[in-house]
Amino acid sequence: EAQSKRENTKQIDRIVALCKDNRFSEVDFVIDSMLRLYPQNSDMLYLKATRHSQREEYDKAIEYYTEAIENISRKSYYDKAFLLFCRGEVYPYVYKLDAAIEDLTQALEFINKSNGWLVTEILSSRARCYYFNKEYDKAEKDLMTILVSTDNEEDLQATTGHLCDVYID
Repeated sequence: EAQSKRENTKQIDRIVALCKDNRFSEVDFVIDSMLRLYPQNSDMLYLKATRHSQREEYDKAIEYYTEAIENISRKSYYDKAFLLFCRGEVYPYVYKLDAAIEDLTQALEFINKSNGWLVTEILSSRARCYYFNKEYDKAEKDLMTILVSTDNEEDLQATTGHLCDVYID
């Protein structure tokens, strides 16, 4: 039967602790073991995608992110907006800016607006994709949205710098 949310969260916490200790072979073992038991567990699929991304295996990462998105359930630890954001972050590495923009736009549709840090991250990533696509007006719009909606000093500084790049180009 399906894995309980509490057990799922316990395994995720275990994996995060192993990552913090740089025990990546153990991380891979736990994720693979969990996926053998629960092959459609979106959280383990996400973690597997993340490991592929860390190893710069971007096509594999995209494959696992896609599977994670397709298998989200109400018991999932990570929500659809976050998973779309993660996959959208990987697409530029395989030169698929339009796919990245699509995922990031969709992530904004699914996000809980109270999750401000993620909104800022999504807008910043999408602005970067627009910039590389030479869609400067759209990049400017996303960056301006960040400027008027955040009071985080680091976000303001980074966004101002990105906005300068957009205006120069």
